[in-house]
Amino acid sequence: MSKLLHYTGCGLEYVYLSGGYKEEEMGGDIYISVHNSESLYNSIAEAIVSSPYVLRGQEVRFLRGRLRLSQEGFAEALRGCSRSTVARWEAQRNEAIDETADAAIRWLYVRKMANDQEVIATFQRLREIEEAEYGQKSSFPDSVFESTEQGWELKAA
Repeated sequence: MSKLLHYTGCGLEYVYLSGGYKEEEMGGDIYISVHNSESLYNSIAEAIVSSPYVLRGQEVRFLRGRLRLSQEGFAEALRGCSRSTVARWEAQRNEAIDETADAAIRWLYVRKMANDQEVIATFQRLREIEEAEYGQKSSFPDSVFESTEQGWELKAA
């Protein structure tokens, strides 16, 4: 088994990698390069939305980032939620959010990844609004992700 790397580059405090990365020293500093990071991030998101644990601020921020939405766009997609609520969830990294919001976020993420055309159209409208307005585009256990021939996979605990 390869050395486990505590990977915090994704913004989550409990992710460890088994293989699939390279350490390089440059000027006395160690840099980490992750192979196929998009696949890794998809695997992490799948593990989050399928877990039995209530989402906390750090998972909300990670999933929002995967959806490529601003806090305001994310709040709008959740309907009935404000940007300040999303900001509060994310600032309280280790605090569980309420179960209704948890279910809505998981549903939204799964529908988007399943290429639900209505959800995709909503996201596109939100991005267009953000571009017009802002001129820009828009307690979990430790988790070990292993690089395999099929891509990154969550290792069984």
